[in-house]
Amino acid sequence: MGKGVRLCITGSEVMNGFVLDKNTQFFASELYALGYELKESRVIHDDREQILRTWKEYRETGDIIVNSGGLGPTTDDLTVDLLCEWLGDTPVYEKHAEKRTRYFFERRARDQTRAISIETALRQARIPSRAQGIRNTVGLAPGIFIPEIPFIALPGFPDEIKGMWAETLGLIEAQGVERAATQIIPIWGVGESQL
Repeated sequence: MGKGVRLCITGSEVMNGFVLDKNTQFFASELYALGYELKESRVIHDDREQILRTWKEYRETGDIIVNSGGLGPTTDDLTVDLLCEWLGDTPVYEKHAEKRTRYFFERRARDQTRAISIETALRQARIPSRAQGIRNTVGLAPGIFIPEIPFIALPGFPDEIKGMWAETLGLIEAQGVERAATQIIPIWGVGESQL
């Protein structure tokens, strides 16, 4: 069996049913249409031990890890800090994301009713120093690519993921993941058991 993709969706809001998990469906359908195998998908809480345990288990398989969620500015957005802990690395600002975040929140700060600490906002512009940023043209938090694992981290918002998908696919393709020939044949007017 060749190398595939393993998906980790992090977010207590998804686990608690407050937010519908649209990301697994998106990843699965996009990967399948291109012949890539999604070998496993897990939805887990924003819990540091559970996240690290899942990443370490996935790494042992040799498959590409794609993590969705945990890249925002709040204290329960753990992805960057956990990646740095796991790799013995330190976070740095990704230059494009830092510039966009500063611009966006400095403009908002003019309206004192919507003011936010720029330091808090800049948490979402960080990546591990050994990582490569993935440009986010829809939101503020950049994606993260760590070739040595290989590991891809994307935001949790579906529109942001879609905006980053072309670059993400290029990274997956560069990892030498085997592709199966697939063909989708629509059939209607016949019951499943008859077919």
